[in-house]
Amino acid sequence: MAVDQSAQMGAARPPEAYDAVVVHFETPELLADCLDSLVRHGGEGLVSIVVVDNSTSSTGRAGAAAAVNAVGSARLYKPVQNLGYGAGADAGVAMTGSPHVLVLNADAAITEGASQALLGVLEGDIAIGAVGPRLIDAEGRVHPSVARFPTPARVLISETGAWKLPGLRTSDWRPFVDPPRAAPVDWVLGAALMFRREAFMSVNGFDPNYFLYYEEVDLCRRLVAAGWTTWYAPTATIAHVGGASTAGRPLASQRVMYRSLARYMSLHEGPRQSTTLRVVVVVVALIRLIRVVVDVVRCTDHPPARRSVSVWWHVLADAAGGWR
Repeated sequence: MAVDQSAQMGAARPPEAYDAVVVHFETPELLADCLDSLVRHGGEGLVSIVVVDNSTSSTGRAGAAAAVNAVGSARLYKPVQNLGYGAGADAGVAMTGSPHVLVLNADAAITEGASQALLGVLEGDIAIGAVGPRLIDAEGRVHPSVARFPTPARVLISETGAWKLPGLRTSDWRPFVDPPRAAPVDWVLGAALMFRREAFMSVNGFDPNYFLYYEEVDLCRRLVAAGWTTWYAPTATIAHVGGASTAGRPLASQRVMYRSLARYMSLHEGPRQSTTLRVVVVVVALIRLIRVVVDVVRCTDHPPARRSVSVWWHVLADAAGGWR
């Protein structure tokens, strides 16, 4: 990685320059791997690295500081409280100034040539505002990460598994797909996204009112409304653990996910679709609740199943009450 100190001071930056913003929460070991990947594979265009540490535990904060200190060129920002993913990313982006910015989860690690491939897509068309890579797991298996904008019908078909039925296995109904070549898409998972700064700023970045989940969907939707496009670049590969920061918090994360979806639907689809979504989530929660109750009855000493009862009961109550 070549960090240009004069660029950090505000001098003119080449068009291929980019900054990396990593949002971290309680996974310091994965953060260290992420930063190491940026140092090794970030390329000469990488100007600076900013880590936004949303950790609230002393262990998480100390671990994040140690990981950043091991990378001499990285900077650490510690907000006084957990800002959530979107607001954390916004804070990190505000600390940078290159023409492009790569926003990463702390459990993501870039591979050789990934950032250059993403930059190549952005520079190939000035109308492209954001581009996402192909995501793989630790074993190298592809995790489809491209999806259509959500509607109540898509949520129902996805959450019930009905998309597996013959006739519903198309890209319109599958939860996520992995297109074989670079192409414009509705949205891509926010584990790793590179933005054209002009586009990101034109829509005021992520909406801080999404604490977690759907902030990237909302952002891509607003980019479209502002005349930008989002692309998927399968030639750029980034490894992603997935769910690392929410492990052990199934109830909180599940409830936050549906609350964020409800916000998205209210903002972008209107009251009618919002009401339909409430019905859909009630149906989904009832189906899941029945399944886990049966599991509990069949295996009385099964703590995960009992926790799932609590999760889906709360999701059901939230949706029935309109997520007040």
